[in-house]
Amino acid sequence: MIGKKVSMLRKEINLSQKELADKLELNKSQITSYELGDRTPPIDNLIKIANFFNVSLDFLVGLNDEEISKEIELNNLKYRPLKYKGENLSEKDKKKLFELIEVFMK
Repeated sequence: MIGKKVSMLRKEINLSQKELADKLELNKSQITSYELGDRTPPIDNLIKIANFFNVSLDFLVGLNDEEISKEIELNNLKYRPLKYKGENLSEKDKKKLFELIEVFMK
């Protein structure tokens, strides 16, 4: 269950297992084993995964189908598809948006 969710979420934002592992400060072999169901992530890694994808732990472990948690870590949105007025933002536009957020937050 957890592995299928991690794989689905990772593929939604077009990350390789290696890229996800790097962003979570894990090894690619850990991500692979989680996705294949060979290993269950320890709670600290489950929390990292949930926070990165902005999903609840309940969603990851299959207790509910509500994917999105209440709080959003803006930095993690860099890796998710974003829309404005129904249109997907290009990577260039997303980069500009986050540069503006950085300036605004200083």
